[in-house]
Amino acid sequence: MDRRLMFDQLLKRAGDLAFDELDQFFASLDPVDIEDTLGFWKGGYLKGWEIFFRNYIFFHWFGKHFISAEKIRAQVWSILGFKISFGIGNSRLRRVEFRDKVSTALIYNYLPIIDHFRKVDDEILMGIMVIKGRSIVYFYIQRL
Repeated sequence: MDRRLMFDQLLKRAGDLAFDELDQFFASLDPVDIEDTLGFWKGGYLKGWEIFFRNYIFFHWFGKHFISAEKIRAQVWSILGFKISFGIGNSRLRRVEFRDKVSTALIYNYLPIIDHFRKVDDEILMGIMVIKGRSIVYFYIQRL
């Protein structure tokens, strides 16, 4: 089955997904190169750490902006319709081995967090946020 179709089916069931199911799908995806991540991405949530991804009345997590391998705005928020990035989300990209595959990872400069990415297709990347070695959140980003 086409990975994009499988992803779309997972997305429709986001509230009912188990981490094991997401782990299996993530493992099936291909690595992504750093160059293929550059640009602005709108984010979406799949599972874990719900309070962070909740849409509040005036603000919500919008996505990520990969400017270069050394300059990323990992936490872009929409506040009253304006896109704002805070310094705590400053990070860099590296190729990192994670679960037996080497792929692009976003390493936060000031937090013990690494976002590992795999490719659903040319327009969507699936990510897993790892804090201090513990998988916390599954999310995705879609190219704008």
